[in-house]
Amino acid sequence: MWSSCPDIMKYSPAVWDGSMTSHDIWFLLRFYLDYLFSSFLIFRFNARQDQSPESIELLLSAAKDVLSVVLVFNEQRELMREVRSDFSAVVSPAREVSNLTVTQVQT
Repeated sequence: MWSSCPDIMKYSPAVWDGSMTSHDIWFLLRFYLDYLFSSFLIFRFNARQDQSPESIELLLSAAKDVLSVVLVFNEQRELMREVRSDFSAVVSPAREVSNLTVTQVQT
């Protein structure tokens, strides 16, 4: 699936050294993290079903990929000052959904 995505839409660590704006990098980063997290969830489901060494290895690899991107993002956070208010969406998307649900119930 990721290979079908155009290169201009793919995140890579090289974007930090290029001429992309922080908003463009932020978009690519979120897009890539969504892809990685979706892959992680699929591998987690598979690992729970068969618990084979191969499926557990795929799950650990997906978790490593997510963590690696988050760590790179953390190292580059000063470059992202312009979009800092959007960071909570990456760190705690479930919290935003629960806040939205509570707000809807209260109104």
